[in-house]
Amino acid sequence: MGTEVSARGRVVIVVAAVLSLVLSAFGGSAALEATGPERAERMLDQIADLAGLAPSANARAKLPVGVVQEGGPAWVTEAVQGAVQRHPSLELSERGLGLVRVEVVDAGDAIAMRGGLYRQGWNLRSEHPLRMRATLWIPMLALAVGLGAMAYVRRMGVGFAVAGAAAQALDAMVPWPDAFVPVPWTAALRDGPVGRSVVELALWMPDTGVAIGAGVVTLCMVLVAFDHRRSSGKGGAMFATGMAGVLGGILWVEAAARCGMTGWIGTPVGAASILAMALAWGQQGRTLRRP
Repeated sequence: MGTEVSARGRVVIVVAAVLSLVLSAFGGSAALEATGPERAERMLDQIADLAGLAPSANARAKLPVGVVQEGGPAWVTEAVQGAVQRHPSLELSERGLGLVRVEVVDAGDAIAMRGGLYRQGWNLRSEHPLRMRATLWIPMLALAVGLGAMAYVRRMGVGFAVAGAAAQALDAMVPWPDAFVPVPWTAALRDGPVGRSVVELALWMPDTGVAIGAGVVTLCMVLVAFDHRRSSGKGGAMFATGMAGVLGGILWVEAAARCGMTGWIGTPVGAASILAMALAWGQQGRTLRRP
């Protein structure tokens, strides 16, 4: 069994959590700009898929394109130009045969950009815009909610599970600016930083690997349910809580990435906020149940 939190420990937990939430209100502009390169790469991938452009190591086989931006901050053009230089199907050229046109809607703490490819009669446009926003308070508030759940239930797995569910719920409830084109939740999830990586990994893996992975996950869920029924309150409950915590952690990371966390965590204010929340979780974790 764990120990009760001392009065001093409670003060540390509360102060650290509140400090983390306060810091999450700062650094949004830097976080938003830091997400630009990843969003630009995703936009170019969409365009290349629409145009049927195949990746090539031969520079002559790549499509030379220029970049034009309509609206929004100047760093978008820099991010797209850098993404073109890294793209396996495109080559940056002022005299290119094609033109990547980026339409940007800027709302301060949120940006939406839609790419198009123009070339000798082509006029391809991505199906929906890629949206990004710096709402860092969402993942940090979700962690605070998870911290409260962990303190109440006294299990860290429950805390992570609640934090993940809260992050996804808050991100879905907080509206985007009216000027932004609505994007289905499934599309936003698929095109998000984490969702994109998962999709690319699934496409890279052979069909047998995907089937084996799905089978292992299903088997684990069956074993959790069976073990929980045989030893409720003992190992089964601990294993189930651990699995729920892992799933919650994944959900939190996915939502946090779509809220600008990947760029913000590298800034001083972002690092300080994360460290403060980690301190609160660590202090609370010292009092949890022990097997």
